[in-house]
Amino acid sequence: MSDDPIKVDLDLGSLLDPEIIIVAAETEDDIGCILRLHLQVEQLLEFYLAETRTGEITDFVKLPRDFGGKLSIAVALGLPLEFARVAKQVNAIRNRLAHDHKATISPAAVKLLGQTVNAVSALIPELHPVERRYIELLQKNPGNRYSYGQGDYRLDFVLAVTAFLGAAVPWLIQHFAQRHIVVEST
Repeated sequence: MSDDPIKVDLDLGSLLDPEIIIVAAETEDDIGCILRLHLQVEQLLEFYLAETRTGEITDFVKLPRDFGGKLSIAVALGLPLEFARVAKQVNAIRNRLAHDHKATISPAAVKLLGQTVNAVSALIPELHPVERRYIELLQKNPGNRYSYGQGDYRLDFVLAVTAFLGAAVPWLIQHFAQRHIVVEST
């Protein structure tokens, strides 16, 4: 076995944008936070679809514009149901806030999201439960840690979604990297 590095030509594009995640965490705007992290989950779906909706099936399986359509096709093409359940719950939280101008983040919905994220450990055993996670807001509240479950449902949402993304993105990369190994001729 060679010690030479392996080149993998896998376009990660905007699969995970740390700047968006930081802005989502630091904002006081519930809708802005939810929409930004929803976008990150949608980009994960788009990445999955770009990797699986290939070849001749692209003539028949068109990429929908809406989140629900993307999720449905991703599941049909093999997206793990553990991931799909998280995406579906993130979308439900987003839809409630986006379509009801008086809505606030539902504690029950965020709790269900946390449970759904924790269930991803069936696929990725090294995923730590959301209840063991914390965040420090370096711009807004430096030096103070907020732990999941302390009562700020927006930050609980941030912790749950980032826990999911932190597990799902490496899983996707590992899952699809084999397809993109570049063999260099000498």
